[in-house]
Amino acid sequence: MQENLPAITIDDGGTVAIWDDAASRAGRVSAQQPIANPIQLAEGPSRDSGAASIGDQSMVVWLRNDDLWGQRIDAAGNAIGAPIYIAFTDSRHTQRMAIGASRDHYLVVWEIQSRLLASVLDANGNILNFAIPLINGEFGRNIERISVASNGSEFLVVWDASTSEPWVTPCALECRAADRDVHAIVVNDDGTPRSETERVIGGGGDADVATNGRDYFVAWSRFGGGISAMTISSGFATASDPITITTGRDFGVHVGFDGAMYDAAWINADASTVLAGKRITTSGTIAEPIAMGRAYGGFQSRDFDLTARDGKIVLAVPADGHLRLQVLAVTALPGTRVRAVRH
Repeated sequence: MQENLPAITIDDGGTVAIWDDAASRAGRVSAQQPIANPIQLAEGPSRDSGAASIGDQSMVVWLRNDDLWGQRIDAAGNAIGAPIYIAFTDSRHTQRMAIGASRDHYLVVWEIQSRLLASVLDANGNILNFAIPLINGEFGRNIERISVASNGSEFLVVWDASTSEPWVTPCALECRAADRDVHAIVVNDDGTPRSETERVIGGGGDADVATNGRDYFVAWSRFGGGISAMTISSGFATASDPITITTGRDFGVHVGFDGAMYDAAWINADASTVLAGKRITTSGTIAEPIAMGRAYGGFQSRDFDLTARDGKIVLAVPADGHLRLQVLAVTALPGTRVRAVRH
């Protein structure tokens, strides 16, 4: 079957991926070869997946039926211990979740209609704080996509909310509901939300967030198309005005940080659906297009993922009937090493 719902992360040992086909699976990719012995995580399809890393190990998470699970993966691509049961969820109203990693903690966030909950796990997969209420939300304004990034000492959680019901009309290429907006909040390393930092940062949705190890870069799709972005300082002390990255029919942005610049990729639907992207400086200036290496298209935003670190961008894209990892070399700043986290 065609692999779908990919999520990827780069740890000290390379790239780790999680995906779904007839089952939920994960594995470590080396030397651009197919994964010889993928780990089967669960039978049957999942609704969402995510990945993040600490050191030379990674954590993958997946949402299936009423259950949210995690699995640690070691530097050799083997499962570490048994799967970790993270939370019992509402299978109808919990459609999406996300994971991020600080220096020593994982933060797993999921939604129930308009609310956000989170659990904190240590690097060994032990649950330290369970089902912490991050926001109560507003009844009738339902959350869809969630994204998480950490600068090492805190997390920035980003989500969108609208009157649309994602369990009925989920985002496909374009997210419905013209009243959709993007929110953000800072969460401490122990999972405590800093409620004074919660705010609406833009109109639109399907947002993603990356960090340069200090500050954050959030990008989202405007209603009707086009990518906007914003830089946010540590602790949400300051934030830039929204930046216009594109003005076409562009949707479903994914972002990362390659050690020198932020990287953003999205689906352009001006004619057919084609993967496109740009590199953006830490001050928010568009620098150059991302040379994808080949043309990719014919899929939607949840069908691909992007991560970046140490002078390379990695894309997981459906191509030729399978999931392909495309690794692109870019110029990194001398001596820069930033661990990218995925969601």
